[in-house]
Amino acid sequence: MSAVELQATRDDGQAALTVDDRVDPRGRRIGRRDPTTGAWRYWLYQDQLEPVAELDDQGQLDTRCLYATRAHTPDALIKDRAGHAADATPRAAHPAAMRRRPGRAGRGSRR
Repeated sequence: MSAVELQATRDDGQAALTVDDRVDPRGRRIGRRDPTTGAWRYWLYQDQLEPVAELDDQGQLDTRCLYATRAHTPDALIKDRAGHAADATPRAAHPAAMRRRPGRAGRGSRR
């Protein structure tokens, strides 16, 4: 099985950009070329919908996806900063915090 290369061109009125994607036989995007730099990004999957890692154009680990509470949506992206300690970026707030609305005197209130 081999990857398929797709090209999409968009003309935004200033310059036409072509994005090159590589898709595996399961239909998952496994690579994308940046039209401005020419560098490729690659994704590794644990199943059909959940990418677990992103690699740079040299094949080095750049980002890991952490799944903890939800299916198909990472709770955090852990970025590797050129060999330095990894930074964790939360992808979404706690579900209870998303239901809170500002109330009187700066306190949250539930609806």
